Amino acid sequence: MPTIKILDNLSADLLVVAPTADSAFAKYLKGDLAILLAAPELVKAIPKPLTPGKNFVLNFGLNFTNALEFGAANTEWTIGTAFHAQAGVTAMAPSSLFDQEHFGEPIEVPDGMAYVWFSFQPALKLGIAGGESDLSFGFNAGTSIDVRSCRLFPAGPGARTMGDTLSEVIRTFSIPGDVQDLAAMPEGAVSAVTGTGSFQISGSFDLATAINPLATPKLPLVGSPLSLNAGASLDVGARIRVSGEYQIRAQKVAANTVRLGLYKRAGTQFTFDVNASAGVSATSFSKDFFSVLMKKISSDPAADAQQLSDAGLSDTQIAAIQDAVQAGINRSLSVALEFQFSALRSDEAAFLYEIKLDQLNHDSALAVHHALDGDFSGLTGLQDLSLPGVTPVRNITSELRKRGVSLRVNLLGIVNTISISELVRSGSVTFEPISGALVIADKVSSEKISVSSRPLEADGQKLRKAVFESLMVTAAYNASRLTLSHEFTASQSYFEFHQTTNNRTMADNLDAVVALGLLSPDERRNALQGITQFGNSTVLLETEFDPAAFRALFVDGSGNPRPQAEYERIGREAMLSLVAGDPDDFRHIPLEDDQLWARLRASGQPGFPFVLPPPLNQGVQLGVIRSDYSLIVWWAGSMALAARSLVEMESFLKTVSPAGLQENNEFRKRRKALIDALGDAVAGNQSTFGDPWGLLAMDAAAGRQANARAVVVSPRLARSLMRPLRAVAANG
Repeated sequence: MPTIKILDNLSADLLVVAPTADSAFAKYLKGDLAILLAAPELVKAIPKPLTPGKNFVLNFGLNFTNALEFGAANTEWTIGTAFHAQAGVTAMAPSSLFDQEHFGEPIEVPDGMAYVWFSFQPALKLGIAGGESDLSFGFNAGTSIDVRSCRLFPAGPGARTMGDTLSEVIRTFSIPGDVQDLAAMPEGAVSAVTGTGSFQISGSFDLATAINPLATPKLPLVGSPLSLNAGASLDVGARIRVSGEYQIRAQKVAANTVRLGLYKRAGTQFTFDVNASAGVSATSFSKDFFSVLMKKISSDPAADAQQLSDAGLSDTQIAAIQDAVQAGINRSLSVALEFQFSALRSDEAAFLYEIKLDQLNHDSALAVHHALDGDFSGLTGLQDLSLPGVTPVRNITSELRKRGVSLRVNLLGIVNTISISELVRSGSVTFEPISGALVIADKVSSEKISVSSRPLEADGQKLRKAVFESLMVTAAYNASRLTLSHEFTASQSYFEFHQTTNNRTMADNLDAVVALGLLSPDERRNALQGITQFGNSTVLLETEFDPAAFRALFVDGSGNPRPQAEYERIGREAMLSLVAGDPDDFRHIPLEDDQLWARLRASGQPGFPFVLPPPLNQGVQLGVIRSDYSLIVWWAGSMALAARSLVEMESFLKTVSPAGLQENNEFRKRRKALIDALGDAVAGNQSTFGDPWGLLAMDAAAGRQANARAVVVSPRLARSLMRPLRAVAANG
């Protein structure tokens, strides 16, 4: 049985502690003696009684004078002579354990009581793999971890001394290495291990497919109705490796009851490695998501499957399609998990279970044991946890199931081909690597969005541009009754990722959210106040247009086509919402000055140097203003052309019978003319679409009648916002 000695600076014994037989020191410490040298502050504190209302932490209060090793199966900790230990008292009311470390669900200190704790930071021995082994907790090999044991004692008159209570903490020191360690913890004790590493979880999810059917500019339309199963969901099981800084904590709340939780350090962010499988079981792995997806979203999956079979796709092509769909689903789940974890409140655990130790059977005890080794799959993987002795208090995967996960599927060219199988046969299946959106595209669109070096991926910026152009013509076709499927919706999205996010970058992200009307300027200002760095961040903006919103894009309340000048005003206001306060906020000068804009329109771009005031009339500033002007005027002209063509088509349709319309030569002629005109207009788009201007302009043009949502995720800020009700605003 080992002995723990604490010496003063003269090497005299201050405390000599014989750990209990079931303590962590007795179980895991290799060797018979551990000697620590106390700092002068601790020497002074040891004879004093515990005092209520006073917290203190003796950082580096003890130095190890001899090297130590702790061991369990496949795992070793090492402590060198340069390592330190800490002792502390938490007694102030209101106060709680782990406040200073910023871990969730702080444990409050009862009045008249004090927590006394002892901690040290061993290194997980190099070459010993983290993961499922006792004492590793999933932490990375070679890193330092924090091990802490806490006991609750009365404080005040007649209270025991610091030395007496510290001896008791060391004598019964707890490390939650296995179920037996939980059983051995004294009632009221708290044991926690903190480090950086990876733990595993699993879960089942319903992925709601958000289908985005779009037309490809200049391609002919097929005269058959478009029929898709919008809103179909996929049953998905997933095993997920979560990496970052976390704490596994056990609190003995009663003789046979332990609260076991996993907590993320506030202000940090987890990363996720998701391995999804078709079907709700994460263990019965199937990679063929594409077949499942086709059956869900296709109105005639048997015909589509037969067409693909007849197309003679090679095994390599089929494997690439399956890999792209798998990658898109994995990334979509990762994005949803990032938000769910980032949205954790400071008082919340990611996972928290109440464990009745005397009610565990073999399966539930094994699931708890694996959780203590860093694999929470047995506790998180079931929709309705039915393990004897284990009651879930909080399970973040269950919260995510309730919130829902969306899988966006962009069908570029489906309005032209009708058949999903035709898109796949002649085009491509890729995924957008930031958002996880799937892209099933015809040959023309595939060439626009491809990434030659990464054939499974779609270029995010090129995809945004292609979707914007396709949405413009799809809206015009739909509103003009050029398609027979009048009730489908189409959407536009903007997704951006930043490895590091300063206050200015986050402000730019929130500017777009404000422009959508989902956040007030005051709310934006409050969200940014006092924070200079937000860490990794992602922002998703999304708008969805139904037939009413499609029509609102082009005609006013009286049914008249909206003029180009009106679209230019909308485009200028959308651009203004993004540039105000930017380092290049000189851009706002021509955007908000009606008279200056009119003079620019009259002079044309060759006359800009003579119309703009210095220094806007030269160098980089002139180039940026020309770029803004070109984009706005191009878009306004294209939208005005579509509006005029739409009204002309409506006037024509009033003169003919709907029966046999597809065989009407005049209708065919007018339809081709409109398709060609809009295709030519879209072909003139030279924008790179590096910002969400196009999404904001289209939303404003529809009078905010589109459904809209925004998701912002970072360690310091997580928001999910939706437009609650369709705005009934007049267009313009």
